[in-house]
Amino acid sequence: MGGRYHTREGLATIDAGRAAVVDSRPMGLLRRLERALERGLDAVGGLLGAGGLSERQLERIVADEVDTTRGPEGRPVLLNTFAVHVASANLASFRSAPDELVRRLEAAIIAAAEARGLPFPVGLDVRLSGDPEQAPGSARVEASWQGRPPRLELLNLRSARRHVVVGPSVVVGQAPTCGIVLPSEYVSREHARLSLVGDGWRVTDLGSSNGTKINGARVREADLRNNDTLALGPLVFRVEVR
Repeated sequence: MGGRYHTREGLATIDAGRAAVVDSRPMGLLRRLERALERGLDAVGGLLGAGGLSERQLERIVADEVDTTRGPEGRPVLLNTFAVHVASANLASFRSAPDELVRRLEAAIIAAAEARGLPFPVGLDVRLSGDPEQAPGSARVEASWQGRPPRLELLNLRSARRHVVVGPSVVVGQAPTCGIVLPSEYVSREHARLSLVGDGWRVTDLGSSNGTKINGARVREADLRNNDTLALGPLVFRVEVR
């Protein structure tokens, strides 16, 4: 049997065993739904940006351009220069700051290379720009290989301070004459040398008291790879090769 009756929540209708409660307060439910919809649209807008291009979609578009070419010695090298063009409206509407988004694109390129068993992109350079002639919701990627020495950065995992290695060879230690000065009593005056060798970087311990370690293993000399952990005495750094 069907029927209607009033409850504290509102007006209920009973029909064939089904019950539906309708909010009797003027527009209460509708207003709550409108606010929820507005919050959802705001979240989607921040994720997708203008024209429906999301940051994740842009990462996939750039990762799809990962490929190899022949280097000067005939060896396969990964394309390392990516000029990424998006519509100006898309660039302005992305939630991430441009520098942060560039780092995410770099990570997507490296992950794509690793997944395909390709060599590491030495000297990786990603540039993101807004193009007023680019159609909203689309992206254009110009990928190429440029023979440039890879840049080395050391990120202190405790202080978050970043050291950029300038020059083909830099001494790291406590002495003020070092290229990178580490003011710690547990670091030797001239603790280690960072050298550009071929198309990569190498660390050489200079007879330090507390040693040099790569990924937890003490070394006298070793090549540095992206995301390695480098310990100079008690100071630990993440290696970033770009």
